[in-house]
Amino acid sequence: MHGPAKSNTTGSAAGGRGRPKAPARRAAIVAAARALFLEHGLPPVSMDAIAQAAGVSKRTIYSHFADKEALFGAVIAAEAGDFRAAAPL
Repeated sequence: MHGPAKSNTTGSAAGGRGRPKAPARRAAIVAAARALFLEHGLPPVSMDAIAQAAGVSKRTIYSHFADKEALFGAVIAAEAGDFRAAAPL
């Protein structure tokens, strides 16, 4: 017997496969990375450490970000957005 058909309409942007990317999960990754980058700097912080701090797997991080540099860029973009919101021009 066959189970219900699975829809790919809610899959990830990359090919429509996998679980949808939860904004809260992405925010937790960015927040954890921000804290670790501020404390230790970029080079010594591993994706494993970020995953542990965010409570996600490394696979989850890589489903949101291509590499550590892309994640760092997201941290910078989030900080810039926070700065703009706090001090509108």
